Amino acid sequence: MPAINKLTWEAQRELEVDIKYEGYLRQQLVEVEKLSEYEKKLIPANIDYFEVDNLSKEAREKLTKIRPISLGMARRMIAGINPTDILVLNYYLDKNFQSNYGKRN
Repeated sequence: MPAINKLTWEAQRELEVDIKYEGYLRQQLVEVEKLSEYEKKLIPANIDYFEVDNLSKEAREKLTKIRPISLGMARRMIAGINPTDILVLNYYLDKNFQSNYGKRN
């Protein structure tokens, strides 16, 4: 492409990197948006994690011990909590705490 040949070497290299990693960058932006939403989703203080079906045993124990205030906190600060556990917990909160969701009791 003639227009590319007119660019400096540095600009050509930057363009090449942007094109190569565009998909990864887009995926990272989606992940950042998800994390932002998880930070806004507060977990009610009175939740019994042992009532949450399909949550791993390790996740139940750690969530009960640490009592995170948001899904974001649970996701980023508790080792052993996997993305599936976060999705299961998010679904459970949406289903069972809709009217109180986002409030700490």
